[in-house]
Amino acid sequence: MSLFIIKPSGELEETTNKELAIDPNNVLIVISHVQKRIFTWMGAKAKPQSKFACARETSRVRMEIGYRITSLDESETTPDFLDAIDEACKITSSQQKYTKPPSTVTKGEKEKNAQLKEEKATQELTKKKQVKETSSKKTSLVQKRKTLIDIKQALISLSTLPAVQDSTRDYIIFNNKLYIAPDGATEVNSDSVVSLADGSFIADEYIPRLYLEKGEIVAIELWTKS
Repeated sequence: MSLFIIKPSGELEETTNKELAIDPNNVLIVISHVQKRIFTWMGAKAKPQSKFACARETSRVRMEIGYRITSLDESETTPDFLDAIDEACKITSSQQKYTKPPSTVTKGEKEKNAQLKEEKATQELTKKKQVKETSSKKTSLVQKRKTLIDIKQALISLSTLPAVQDSTRDYIIFNNKLYIAPDGATEVNSDSVVSLADGSFIADEYIPRLYLEKGEIVAIELWTKS
């Protein structure tokens, strides 16, 4: 496969449906063997979790095949990217046409398999949610409140600094957590914390700015070019 939709959970969903893939809510990885490039495409409404999962998976793919990476936002969609999409769909369709034998599964069996797959996915999501909720309960309300107060003070301090030229702030790393904190924000809440899967992330589309107090790094801002 050469066309993947990155889910907020970090999972890769293979697809050959161009219309389904190019959606403002999606983050895509497209591998073009003709252009020898790896395209990443960020929909305007895509979730931060999908974007960071895409960075991790793109790094892994680049190490495997060695192609250079081209990162695009939805507003920057290019003809080369659309050609890569068409290439991925065409190659997959051709492979299925000539190498995959005709399916002998009945319609009822397909529906049953789809239902079982959906139930399994729901169970996994429920399990992850329960683990997350259990972990969250271990942190006292006092500690959570203190963290939010501390980051609020940091945001207020950062608001007095000039903005990075021709850029907008998207995130802040504070106390080893990643917060959604747009440029100009002076408050965040617990919903602003971005939940990320374990692994490494390439954030080469961001400009980092460090904020220090008494010789220690208090916060790191992540800016993107406007």
